[in-house]
Amino acid sequence: MNSIEIQLVPKDFKDVSTLPLQNGEDSLWINTVFNINREGTIPARFLRGFLPAFKIAEDISKRSDGRISPVVRIFQPRNFSMLIDGITQEVADRQQALAFLTISMMAQKHFPLADTKFELDQEVSDEAMEILLDVASLVDVSLNQGLINRLRVSGRRWGGESGEEKSLIYAAHHPFGWSDLHHTAFFETHPPQVVVNTLPPSEKKFTLIRGQILEAIRGTNLAELIRGGERINLPLNICGAHYIPIKDEQGRKLEVDFEQARTMSCEDIIAHIQTELVGVKSGSIKSNLRKALIDLQTLMEDLSGTNIKDLRGVLFGELIGAEI
Repeated sequence: MNSIEIQLVPKDFKDVSTLPLQNGEDSLWINTVFNINREGTIPARFLRGFLPAFKIAEDISKRSDGRISPVVRIFQPRNFSMLIDGITQEVADRQQALAFLTISMMAQKHFPLADTKFELDQEVSDEAMEILLDVASLVDVSLNQGLINRLRVSGRRWGGESGEEKSLIYAAHHPFGWSDLHHTAFFETHPPQVVVNTLPPSEKKFTLIRGQILEAIRGTNLAELIRGGERINLPLNICGAHYIPIKDEQGRKLEVDFEQARTMSCEDIIAHIQTELVGVKSGSIKSNLRKALIDLQTLMEDLSGTNIKDLRGVLFGELIGAEI
């Protein structure tokens, strides 16, 4: 079986430049993630988190002459997040509908060779919670106390005291979304042998936990959850979680919402963030907002095929490909 090597765009990925694949007839998934948030809004840059996956899918289709069938899988742990984070049905429905429609429109216009699969997690059952508790118990909290503390801090940030208490259960859910483990109590579709995970920076600590769980689960009665085959993790070179807006110290959102941005010109959206940058005092928030600005500019340039300076007067919504 011949192999092919996909060249990865440096601006899209960290510390990796190629993706070697066997040129067989098997399908593969390119996993991406979208999740709901309590704010109820999506930042204008959120599509940046999906671009690399679609680029890879198109490249694989072309380089393999159709012998490999890549599917960009956008999974959403919506039901689990509603339970853990207390997000309402109305907020979840609005974000999900907007995100899925927008991703579909972008894919149809810019990536016609890529198949897209949207997959929601199953409603959280007693069986699922029992499995999560068993998987979470495999995490050796003494092995990396610093990492566990960071998970708990993140849990508190997004879910208060309840989020902190559930941080290990939340971490235990990640191997199911990223296709390391599989059970139909979480996601219905069985993953293929080869899965490429495109991981935003917000997944870094969970990737370490995923590895620890996979190591610990072998030889236990939970080993049947392991999916064989090849799992390739590619860290994305983007800002944080692409679907969560950046806020200042007082909780005020610093980015333009996608719903507002689609009727704004590209230059006005860029100018908004540049103005917000001037007033930000926190060094970490300022750094994240700069990265978000780069993501937004990269998204606009990739979708338009031109330099950001040449997009004056162009509506952001026009770049995506349809009336949305």
